[in-house]
Amino acid sequence: MKSEDVASLYDEQIKKKYKKEYEHARWFSDKAKEAEYAMTKTTILRHLKNIPSCRSYLEVGPGPGTWTKLFFNKDKETTYTLVDVSKEMLALAQKNMPQDASVSLVHSGFLEAQFSTLYDFIFSSRAIEYIEDKSRLVKKLSSLLKKNGHGVIITKNPDPVRLFFRRKKLSKLHQNQIRSTSLKKLLKKEELIVRRITPATVHVPLIGFPALNKFVFALVGRLPLNPLTSVVTESYCVSFKKP
Repeated sequence: MKSEDVASLYDEQIKKKYKKEYEHARWFSDKAKEAEYAMTKTTILRHLKNIPSCRSYLEVGPGPGTWTKLFFNKDKETTYTLVDVSKEMLALAQKNMPQDASVSLVHSGFLEAQFSTLYDFIFSSRAIEYIEDKSRLVKKLSSLLKKNGHGVIITKNPDPVRLFFRRKKLSKLHQNQIRSTSLKKLLKKEELIVRRITPATVHVPLIGFPALNKFVFALVGRLPLNPLTSVVTESYCVSFKKP
């Protein structure tokens, strides 16, 4: 799906379906989504451990700024650049930003966006699955990262066994998901050091419900993603560094 089509879809949904309350609908409208939020937040904070404070931050696909707020609390002197294909998402993100924050909003697809600086931290959550050319994506991420800079990416996990048990086919919108092994290869190809790959959110096939998903996440959330943990992993998190 082309970036402009993704943008049109989300712009329309935010205005009509979600009435500009996308963040609540996405993360807090039921127990399952609240559990997913809690797991994602825990994962991000774990991967941020031992990563030094940054002064220049780039986020690819911030949505309504849900996770950007975590970084504001951590690094108040940082300059932030948020790039998103959806104009409506950026408007929501801007409302979530503190008035004293140094934030630049870029309305563009990531591959098409122009940047005039390098960053010592790059973050993206549940956005790269909408970008078709993963090789160009990773190459551009690497080119924008400073020496000794860090990155954290969360993305959907298209594990074939998990999808089989869930009896679920990927929609046209989600056809560009990438296996963790493939993403790891692309990162290494650009000479980035892959630090960790772990489950970010868990959904137990067939019998998964929020309490069970959170329980299983408590068991496997710190473990490396492997063929066994991948079966219950709905999305995974990879952290990396540029030497």
